[in-house]
Amino acid sequence: MNIEEKKTALGVTEDLRNKTNDVTNEEVPVFNRGGRKGAAQAAQSLGQRNSKVSSSSQSDVHRVVISKDSNEALESVLHRCAEGFDSGTITKSDVANYILQNVNKFFSEADIKNLRAAHFDEKKVLGSILRTEGDLPEDVKKALRIHYGIADKEKKKLNRMAS
Repeated sequence: MNIEEKKTALGVTEDLRNKTNDVTNEEVPVFNRGGRKGAAQAAQSLGQRNSKVSSSSQSDVHRVVISKDSNEALESVLHRCAEGFDSGTITKSDVANYILQNVNKFFSEADIKNLRAAHFDEKKVLGSILRTEGDLPEDVKKALRIHYGIADKEKKKLNRMAS
């Protein structure tokens, strides 16, 4: 067996040369085990000494997927917080939790509008309009007629001829 290779318990060969440190995920233990020791072990391993979150909410772990740019911004803030701070340890999770717990103070109506604009879906809007009991809005009717090359005059002529 080559020094660069090792086998796992399942017999799968892992090549250590191919492992890189390009992406580093912070380990977050998730404990589903109850019982007498489960909660105490979970609290100890989650590092309550560094966190201001109560022990009851520490057992609730939620995950969020962030983009590469968001991760880089988070890393930058973490670096700024940790630089010169020798009195404790600050993790990416600590920074993300702090930001999310305080974002409501700074999240304006303009931010909400921008976020909605970035995720606007015309098809969902049309589906929503079609599910309502009322008529289509006049602007939508006009846009559909223009799109299909039917002017208002032509529609009125067709209605008169059908009558």
